[in-house]
Amino acid sequence: MAQIIYQSPGYVLHIPPQMLDSWQFEALVQEGRRVIDSGDLARGTDLLRAALDLWRGAPLAGMESVPILHQEAMRLTEQRITALAGRIDADLRLRRHADLIGELQVLVEQYPLQERFRGQLMTALYRTSRQVEALQVYRDGRRTLRNELGLEPSAELRHLEHAILNRDPALLSQADVPPPAEEPTPSAGETGFVGRARELIELSVLVRSTPLITLEGPPGAGKSRLARELGKQEEPYYPGGVWTADLSNVSESSPALWATATHTGSGGPAASPLPTSSALPVAELLWRLPATPALLILDNCDPMAERLGTLIRDLGKTLPELRVLATCRKRLAAVDQFPWRVRPLSLPYDDSFHAVRTSEAGRLFLDRAMEADHEFSLCRHNAAAVARICRAVDGIPLALELAATLTGSVPVERLAGQLDRQLDLLADQGRLTPRHRSLRAAIDWSFSRLSPEEQQAYAQLSVFTRPFRVEDAAVSSGIPRPRMRDLVATFIEHSLLTVEKAQDGPRYRLLEMLRQYGAQQRLDRSGSLATG
Repeated sequence: MAQIIYQSPGYVLHIPPQMLDSWQFEALVQEGRRVIDSGDLARGTDLLRAALDLWRGAPLAGMESVPILHQEAMRLTEQRITALAGRIDADLRLRRHADLIGELQVLVEQYPLQERFRGQLMTALYRTSRQVEALQVYRDGRRTLRNELGLEPSAELRHLEHAILNRDPALLSQADVPPPAEEPTPSAGETGFVGRARELIELSVLVRSTPLITLEGPPGAGKSRLARELGKQEEPYYPGGVWTADLSNVSESSPALWATATHTGSGGPAASPLPTSSALPVAELLWRLPATPALLILDNCDPMAERLGTLIRDLGKTLPELRVLATCRKRLAAVDQFPWRVRPLSLPYDDSFHAVRTSEAGRLFLDRAMEADHEFSLCRHNAAAVARICRAVDGIPLALELAATLTGSVPVERLAGQLDRQLDLLADQGRLTPRHRSLRAAIDWSFSRLSPEEQQAYAQLSVFTRPFRVEDAAVSSGIPRPRMRDLVATFIEHSLLTVEKAQDGPRYRLLEMLRQYGAQQRLDRSGSLATG
């Protein structure tokens, strides 16, 4: 995380490069090019697309008068154009020409002297049987170059025009179309993974260059499942293998920290292998780790968050090539880490069949509902109800999965209405650990980590059904503003409150399931006071 450190004759703001979006952009671009060169065009384009999605307007806007910053902005802009052109080249090789035409028309208008975009547009038009339009794009470019620079098009662009005029079969070559990828088969007892494509891509790049990443998020956000999926994806890149330790059953007061551990991959020559699944002290698990590059996933770290940071810090000194991915609701203590916020799944943009089918939350609900009831299917009659369910639980994966298990006994239309007010519906005794058997149990665990004063203040925030400011919360609760600001920071640290940006400053929001929980706590407390 960012730190202010003393460095004579003053102070310096030290920001790890991994926290900068410019660093993330360049790392994703580098990895995307490497993957494309290896022949995996589809994954390479996904990486480049994720890199380009990091852009929000012009780089270093408003700093043009500072020469060194102006030069950096120009460098980043040129890198963006190059990455964009590289992504489109790969998309053309994947035969996605019809989908590219609209984007390329905008780019040619935006960059009229950029011949690479013009050539790509000509190719895409020709491949969709629009030869005349492709040639017109060439003529427009030639006219622009002559009028503005007094130059002729490059030899490469002239060669492309000649190939289009002569209907060169090479322009329609399908040699680069890869065979369809096989869908991975879920492990026994584990359902298929849905969504999170961009998160997996960005974490894949980040984890290889960052000693410790903590996946943080609200109860039920899917931190553990995302970590496991990333581990499966990353296994080929770690000679020492991927090691996973589930700490959910660890007791804070236990002198010996035990974990349920698994190991996949070769393990390397220095590793002491594990059986398929072993229960062993955390210290012994760490001793077994190899000296070769390995990935260690520490799942459900909250029970030992105060002590685990020191162990990881010391481990990094002896195993510099080890990468650690930890899931928690609260940041680890006493160790430098890169916090990654795991957000809820994307919601349907409206109540239509298409909106539900293309949203991450909708797809997860449908996948799990069809597992619970093989006759269930999405149609235009129930799409609005499914969309309402997704919004009622704010796209929280655990809540969606638990709601989907009810479809065999409760019609989705009735379920959508009940979820607006009945948090206890979302319970499943088949869950592995007590704090994951229901959404209430998951929230209970986080709520129990707060002090009595913090619990009281959190319950009072449930009156807000929309994003609020610290000032609003202070007035509503009667808590002084400075103290409320500290309380809000605590709730964010425990992943019980989300932050939304606004023009007049940050606003805060309780996810609907958390708000319902807080409202029940508020009623219980007011009832206790009335009867006490």
